[in-house]
Amino acid sequence: MATPKEMFDTVLPEKMRAKNVNFQAVYLFDISGDTGGKWSVTFDGNGGVEAKEGDNPDAACTVSMTDTNF
Repeated sequence: MATPKEMFDTVLPEKMRAKNVNFQAVYLFDISGDTGGKWSVTFDGNGGVEAKEGDNPDAACTVSMTDTNF
């Protein structure tokens, strides 16, 4: 199983681009635990998605969980 970092660095952006998600939003994922961290995911409204490690003050929604539940 992929770690949160692997998911946000490669898996999630590839899957979302393939689905051509066309909405505009910023989400913050706050994952606790040994492999946790914070990642912001930005959907640009044109099918683009970018995941970056760290906080984003523009996030409209924060999803918090443990790395075990992730």
